[in-house]
Amino acid sequence: MDQHTFSRMTKARAQLVLDAPFFGVLALNLELEEGDWQPTMAVNGKKIVYNTEFVASLSDDEIKAVLAHEVMHCALKHHLRRGSRDPELWNVAGDHVINLELLASFNPKFVLPEPHLADPQYKGLTTDDVYRLLEQEQQQADTDPGESDDETESQSGDGSDGGSEEDDSGKEKEQTTCGNSEDADDRSKDVPGNDSSSGSRDENETDPLQHAGNNSP
Repeated sequence: MDQHTFSRMTKARAQLVLDAPFFGVLALNLELEEGDWQPTMAVNGKKIVYNTEFVASLSDDEIKAVLAHEVMHCALKHHLRRGSRDPELWNVAGDHVINLELLASFNPKFVLPEPHLADPQYKGLTTDDVYRLLEQEQQQADTDPGESDDETESQSGDGSDGGSEEDDSGKEKEQTTCGNSEDADDRSKDVPGNDSSSGSRDENETDPLQHAGNNSP
């Protein structure tokens, strides 16, 4: 274990208790564990796993904000309510909701590392709502009409003066297969690790603090 990194994590957690007791007390319920197998930080309701290089890249205030971010994943039961929904898309939806809440706080003022997910259009929505909107966007992207590669190649070689045109709708989009899950309100504030249903999940399973194409919250 890197003692310097662990010390920074524990100090940030102690400062969180002083500056934002709600987040700090919840953070005290989570064990801190080094785990460089994942790129940033992750949480499973029992422990916060952190990457030493990621922590080294953060200021003390940013560490405190990321700890609050992880705590909120537990408070909103993101690790328990995902069900059959796509893990990455569910995490992206949760990141938007959490970061918007943290950035709206004035006492304390949280400093999230850049870049981070916090689209204002999702302000006031639950993770379930944001997930549905993101899912709809992906489904719409998948069903938008566009020229196939064969059609484009055929048109480019048919001798026409105009040549082939680049179709923006043909840009590659991320695809996801999502299932249905019972909706629940994000605004529950249960202490992480105290929910009896957490025993039905693998204790090593975590919800990564990341979004598509980036390792920041």
